[in-house]
Formats: sequence, structure tokens, C-alpha cells
Amino acid sequence: MVGAWNPRIFTADWLSNNVFRVANVGVEVPTNPGFPYRFTANNVQIVPSASRVVFTPSLFDDATLNEMERQAIALLEALPHTPLAGVGTNFGFIEPEPNPDLLHHFDLSDTGEIAVAGYAVTATVINRTLSWDGGSMNFTLSLQNNRVLADFNLHRAVANCTQAAASLLGSIVQDANRARTFLQQAYAFNLTAEVA
Repeated sequence: MVGAWNPRIFTADWLSNNVFRVANVGVEVPTNPGFPYRFTANNVQIVPSASRVVFTPSLFDDATLNEMERQAIALLEALPHTPLAGVGTNFGFIEPEPNPDLLHHFDLSDTGEIAVAGYAVTATVINRTLSWDGGSMNFTLSLQNNRVLADFNLHRAVANCTQAAASLLGSIVQDANRARTFLQQAYAFNLTAEVA
């Protein structure tokens, strides 16, 4: 969640009472000055900084994604006057053994000219911005070390915390399923290797 946050508010006790709603909260203290603290409970890690708060699930299943959504909404409700620039979800998927049809998307017309110029292509990245009724997503498909990586950023413009909480309600699992379905339909992606 991108906005103007006060990281000093985020303590284990405050998060325990207002966001995680459990007694035991794991805390990772940064070893370098200026780096953010990391707080973990219920298989979700929260990393607050002045410009954003990032939620990361340790498991990529519906129950954990729903818990992460609940926590994000709880944070927005606990700090309703925080200025926000937007909210979104990011997902990543890896295809370790891409099929020839998937690899064909990376056959760009300038590969021969690049070789003639004395260079080898070591990675290729395709960026797209896609929209649907109610949102948009930035989508990156990249070929690196004979693996295809697909990264999604699904986002919604919001003016305040109330709008942000409403836009997140029921959206995290839906966004993950939107990304999965898109990859299967557009690229016949094997979804056995997922990362959040």
C-alpha cells in the first residue's frame, strides 16, 4: 500500500492488537541503519516504510491470502487518515520448463542483428499493461536462464483508506486467480511453481 506512512507506529504490540490480532508477533530487527523492521504472524510478514507498507505471505494458498487481506484492511481501518496513493497486489509465477509455444513469444525480430553486432541476448522481458472493468494490471513475462518468469502488479486507484479497504475486500484471492487464469489461457503456463 503506497502512501505516507509513519513507520514508528509499527511495533510488535501495536500490530498484535490492531492488525495481526494474535499475541505472538515475530520481529526481525535490521542490522543496517535505515532498513525497515519486519513483523510476522499468521504466515504473513509486514514491512513498513515511510512510502509503503508491504504484506508478504509465507504460503501461497487461499487461507493465507485471505488472512493477508484481512490484515491489510485492519491496518487501513486502524490508520484511516493515512494519505494513500494506491493499493495493489503483486504475484509471481515461474515456468521452469517452458514449452516451445511459450518460448516462441521471445523470438524477437532483432535477435539476428544483435548477434551480428557481437552481443548475446541473456534475458528478454515483455511488459504489458492490461485493463478490465474495475482495474488494471502490469504484466511482465521474462526469459532468464531457460526459465520463464511471470510477474503481475494488479492495482486500483484510491483516494483514501476507506476506498482502499473497500477495494481490497474479497480481492486478493480473486487477483491471484485472475493472474493464474490469464497465464493458463494466454500462455498455457504450468502453475506448479508459484511465488507471491
